[in-house]
Amino acid sequence: MRHPIVLVPGFLGSVLDGPTGPLWAPGKPLLQTLAELRDPDTARHPLTLPGDTSSVRASRLFPDVAVLPGLLRTTGYARTVGWVREHFAVTEAPGGGLLTFPYDWRLDNRVHARRLAEVIDLHVAEFRERTGTADAKAVVIAHGMGGLIARYYVEVLGGWRDCRALITLGTPHRGSVRALDTLTGGFRHLPGVRTLTRGFPSVHQLLPVYSVIDTGAGHIRIEDAAPLPGVRPDLVGDGLGFHREIAAAAAYNAESFPAYTHQHVTLPLVGTRQSGTLQSARWNGHRVVCSAEPPGALVPPVLADGDGVVPRVSAMPPALPEDRCRFVAAAHSALQSPRVLTGRLLELLVRLQSPGPLDVRGPSDQLARVAPAISSEVDDAYAGEEPATLRARVVGAARPPRRLLATVTREDGETLSLVLLEVAPARYEVRSALSAGLYDVEIGADSGSPVPEAVQDCFAVLPRAAS
Repeated sequence: MRHPIVLVPGFLGSVLDGPTGPLWAPGKPLLQTLAELRDPDTARHPLTLPGDTSSVRASRLFPDVAVLPGLLRTTGYARTVGWVREHFAVTEAPGGGLLTFPYDWRLDNRVHARRLAEVIDLHVAEFRERTGTADAKAVVIAHGMGGLIARYYVEVLGGWRDCRALITLGTPHRGSVRALDTLTGGFRHLPGVRTLTRGFPSVHQLLPVYSVIDTGAGHIRIEDAAPLPGVRPDLVGDGLGFHREIAAAAAYNAESFPAYTHQHVTLPLVGTRQSGTLQSARWNGHRVVCSAEPPGALVPPVLADGDGVVPRVSAMPPALPEDRCRFVAAAHSALQSPRVLTGRLLELLVRLQSPGPLDVRGPSDQLARVAPAISSEVDDAYAGEEPATLRARVVGAARPPRRLLATVTREDGETLSLVLLEVAPARYEVRSALSAGLYDVEIGADSGSPVPEAVQDCFAVLPRAAS
């Protein structure tokens, strides 16, 4: 090991402990969690201030499935940490080569970036002393919103000097329409999600910064639209400022420091082929309706996909050449899974531990679209009063499979095998009565020409009282 590895999770990816017990943690009932995260008297947390005086602590990475219905879901990070330990023989001891960075994902991401700079500086110094590797730098792997935190650290705070590489997994470098949909519409079974997220600076920093609002006379940016329901104008402006700080610093660094382009590399892993990824929104003066239609001529229809949460165009940082990106047919919730990391990043991560120049060119976009893929269309959560309908589709197959096979695993380890039957050309679904809880799901095929690769995802089934 020449360079320590830093893992930065995405939104929801950190356990939060409050003054009287856990606020966001495995096994805690979702409805109770939503109430406590929203209640300032319970959370006792100044959401727009640094965490120095806060009684809420982000204690560790969230290990397993976590779902905030209507906004995001993730399969968790225990398997990611295990994968890094297995392949690189690292530990989380001081200077041990692995640093995990939990954070309070409700806050302004600038707060976390400053703390990330502090803990990376300390860990790298300890690693250099322990190993005698004087030129050691951090290799940062960041999922989702964690990539925005890491980019602020790298670009605005000068972290590129001590960062060998930044690998972003489905990071919304240009924002996500899913955040707009949550703030303006919420989740039909849990209206409290909309109320909860409206006060979070972080969610407003996830809003799209490009032209996605269709007014009927063209597409405009959110900041140029009339005040939208559920969206706070002050936090919209702050979120846009956050992205502008990153862009301005990146341009300045590239122009001012010759070492910037030689000592550091940013490489995005872009999730694709998930056809339900929201791309744009229509504002009729009364309500916002988000859809998977591309935002006008900005995005060709063939590229109007993504990982189910982050559009393809957003997961590619502005001004970064396309050949610096790597593409994978996967859902956002599982981009940090060992399956994806082994298939797409293991060789790169091994190469980063060696001296010499680094070739970061990934497969072209055209090559990435050739192989057939499964698009997961499971919901974030299902009402407990009715059977869950799991849906998927197959894209890019000359001869779609006759059926899809799903392995569904509940949080307590109970496993169920389901068959998704074709209900329309290349579209599949199955209905199943599932007990309340959090579920991993892997959807694959045993036929087709060629056979599409399996996709991983997750979802929640709500208690009956929540329906």
